[in-house]
Formats: sequence, C-alpha cells, structure tokens
Amino acid sequence: MTISLSIVVAVHNLEKYVSACLDSALSAMKDVHDYEIILLDDSSCDDSPKIMKEYSIKYSQIQYFRVEYKNIGRVRQYALSQCQGKYFTILDGDDTVYGDFLKNILPFLRIKDFDLLATPIEGDCIKNYTIPKYVRKKDFINMYLKGKKIQGHFAGKFYRTSLLKKIGIVEKKYYEDEYTLLKALPLIKDVFFSKSSFYSYFKREDSLTNSLNTKQITERMNLEKIKIQTLKRQGPIAYCSAINELRKLSPEYLHEESIKILIDMCKEISMTRFILSPFVRVSDKKKYLKLKASKLL
Repeated sequence: MTISLSIVVAVHNLEKYVSACLDSALSAMKDVHDYEIILLDDSSCDDSPKIMKEYSIKYSQIQYFRVEYKNIGRVRQYALSQCQGKYFTILDGDDTVYGDFLKNILPFLRIKDFDLLATPIEGDCIKNYTIPKYVRKKDFINMYLKGKKIQGHFAGKFYRTSLLKKIGIVEKKYYEDEYTLLKALPLIKDVFFSKSSFYSYFKREDSLTNSLNTKQITERMNLEKIKIQTLKRQGPIAYCSAINELRKLSPEYLHEESIKILIDMCKEISMTRFILSPFVRVSDKKKYLKLKASKLL
C-alpha cells in the first residue's frame, strides 16, 4: 500500500503528554490506513519509552525508534530517513491535533503534487476543513515574512518527503525547522495554503522555545541574518523579523558578534523604502523607527 502521509512525533521526557498526543492523531485518522506515525524517543529517562512502545505494539501504523542525540534537528533527520510517506509532517509529543482535518486532507495529498502545504497554528483560523488553495511562491514568502498566518515551524506544514530528503533537515538543536524552510525555499515551486487549522500548540514553561539562553539568542540572530540573505529580493519586508528580534533584545547581548553583524545588515535598509512599503505592517514600521531613535540602527 502506498503511504500518503508520514507523521513524525519526537519525544524527550514527555510521559505526561505523549498519550494525549498519539490518541489525538489516531482519532483524527480513524478509518484510514495510508499513513504512518514515526515515533522517536530521544534519550528519555521517564516512562515515555514504555508508553510509546505500547502504542507501537498496539497499532500497526506506528513505528518506534530510540536515539541518544539530544538534538532535535538530528532526531528529525533520523526520523525523515525512516519515512515512507509521500508527504511529511510533524506533531510534537506535547501537542495534539483536533477535528477531521488530517483525515480530510488525505484525498488531497493522494491526488495532488506539490512541494509545501502550510496551515496556521496560532491566531484566528478556521477549525473546519477547507480545501487548500494554490498560492504564488512570492505571496507565500510574504506571508511567512509577516509572521502572522505562517511561521517557520514544521508544525502545521506538509512537505514533499522527497524534497526534504534531497536537502536534509538541518541538524541544529535550535530553530532547525526554520533553517530547513530557508534551505528548502529555493527548491520549492508549488505551494498551497489552507485557512483551516488542525494543530493545537501547547507551550510549556520548560520548553526550549520558552527558556532562552545566550546560545539560543545567538542562533536566532544568525538565523535572521540568513533569512535576510536568502530573501533580500523580497524588499524591506525581509528585514521585519530581524527588527522584531532586535527590539526584544537585552543590551547585555549587543556585544555578540552575530548580533553586531545583524545590526549592520539592518542599517543598510533605506528608511524611505521601509516606511513607504505597502507590505510592511504599521507595527513593524513603528518598531523600526524606535530602533532608529535609540541609535541602534
């Protein structure tokens, strides 16, 4: 049987959440069979492995693997190597899916050929399934750069598996999903977007994205630098995310080399072009002017 969708679930010490995660995915895919769930346990020392093994024994669509990487990029790259599906998506082990979107999207995945399908995971969105619509690549990139409907996460996205295998998931501990998106963009041609949301995102207080350290902040600034280099042709909007990050930055980090480089790149923006751009949100223009007034730019 041809597998239409691979769902990757990576877990590290999530015994309190992983059952709800898997139950939601299995419920969402009820009565369909052309999918697989790749379970990756990365160095867990709680009861997560036991729970995951029980699910893999009970359900034929679930495969369980154990690795000792302590690096989410390497974990997902290993999971990708095990995927047989036409398309690839992820579900973090402490998140859930709701509704019938996954089951309803399968016929679309079976008959359509595309490189990326994106859905929202935060903000106002439609819970009921709506058929994805084709969007121009330039429009998709602008949506991503605005950071409202589309962000850099793997969550809520369906990649063509063969495309990901060609470029590989970037093996970084932080922001591996957005690094991979930027790496994939030059090869992406056909993009679809659905207003429907199926992904329920749970932000734990102890999660990587909620407890920033110096290394993570430096990595974020490096990512912003690559984003500008990759998407500079989009115009002033390519700088909005970097400006947002610099506005949030504490003065103690300004001596970091990667941050100095990013500041210098942002200084190159033409203030007139940025302020007059119809693609830049008013809130981003205000943040830019505040940075200028502070003499940081």
